[in-house]
Amino acid sequence: MRVLNPKEDKGTYIFHAGTALGDAGALKTSGGRVIAATATGETLREAVDSAYKGVGLIEFEGMQYRKDIAGRALP
Repeated sequence: MRVLNPKEDKGTYIFHAGTALGDAGALKTSGGRVIAATATGETLREAVDSAYKGVGLIEFEGMQYRKDIAGRALP
């Protein structure tokens, strides 16, 4: 698993659980829901867009994520 520097986008936060440090300090996932990307913004649209930028900072084999967060609240 690779998590790039979240400082690239202020207001974006990456939380993880169900992870462990593996060889050479790399994060490893134990499966299931292991990472959450959340963000703040002046509008809901800005917050959602920033959260998905946070998702773009994460890479691991078999990664899946929801693409409908806040979908009903946005025009």
